[in-house]
Amino acid sequence: MMRILRHIPQWFTSREIRSENGPGVTVWGHFWPRSEAGQSLPAALITLAVASLLLTPFLTFVSSRSLGTGVAQETFNNLYAADAGVEYGIWRLLNVPSFRSQADLNAGTAQNLAFPGSLNGITPTISITALPIGSWFDREPAPKKINNGGSLAYAGGDRVFVLRGKSKTFGYYSISGDQWFSLAR
Repeated sequence: MMRILRHIPQWFTSREIRSENGPGVTVWGHFWPRSEAGQSLPAALITLAVASLLLTPFLTFVSSRSLGTGVAQETFNNLYAADAGVEYGIWRLLNVPSFRSQADLNAGTAQNLAFPGSLNGITPTISITALPIGSWFDREPAPKKINNGGSLAYAGGDRVFVLRGKSKTFGYYSISGDQWFSLAR
């Protein structure tokens, strides 16, 4: 059987060769280049699978960011309108004597004030309440002079802490007790 295969002419067998056109096969003396069309299909399918796995979380992220931006914009618009309402109320008290005297005469009662327009589609509702003068009273004065570098700190509660500056004196003021206490000298 080996002898028979040896006597088959070379031009009849197929063999792989390389030419200037790339890899191919010669059959009966004719060159047939290999087709690469089937090799791109698996690459395309893998790319499509990876893209579909990444696309869903990406679209969810973009959607949530878009919704968050809308909520933040609405909150900012409300804050801007509220700030404008406060500024308008202060301006009105300082620059319109008749409104100031009305608020003073009706101390303790809320006085409604109409805002002249709308801001970002929001019209702030403003009311001003003057405090009765009898509700103010003097507090205990600081026992010593506060020097340069001194500071006050209030973190809530009943105490206001004081550092007198240019010295090592540290103390606090009790709001409910209306008294100063020294902690360090």
